[in-house]
Amino acid sequence: MAKYIWSNQNKEIHTYRKTWGQKGFAKRILYEIDLMIWFGLLKTSISVIDNAYYLSEYQKRVIFFNNAVRFFNLDASKFE
Repeated sequence: MAKYIWSNQNKEIHTYRKTWGQKGFAKRILYEIDLMIWFGLLKTSISVIDNAYYLSEYQKRVIFFNNAVRFFNLDASKFE
């Protein structure tokens, strides 16, 4: 998904991401990046979501953190 997010900056892709957020799908998006292949693009990938004006701060936290904690059954307090 990360490659998809940062590598497609056209209007259509922004519309998809905006729609996902508006329809409540943020809880279904797990942020990931393959640093072995795309090393050096972590900041670019993160900034695409971080600068998405159409996502709330809560939605960004869900995508970047909460979903991974839930998916991997982690203790969130260990990362705070």
